[in-house]
Amino acid sequence: MKRQVMVDRCVCHDVPFTTLLQWATDRTSTTVNDVRDTFGCSSSCGMCRRYIEEALSTGCAKVPLRLQQERAE
Repeated sequence: MKRQVMVDRCVCHDVPFTTLLQWATDRTSTTVNDVRDTFGCSSSCGMCRRYIEEALSTGCAKVPLRLQQERAE
């Protein structure tokens, strides 16, 4: 059985999404730009941006890896 690979951190800055979510709970609103400005995440390679967006919107610290961009229908 194939196991789904999960993304749980910004690799470039080694910041776990649990840290981001914990930090976000003390704020009224948090954007990926806020995360970038505070932790540096999504400011290097940018691959974590979509995963951070999903983590912030769902509250889940582990997000499924997506190998391709989702296409608009």
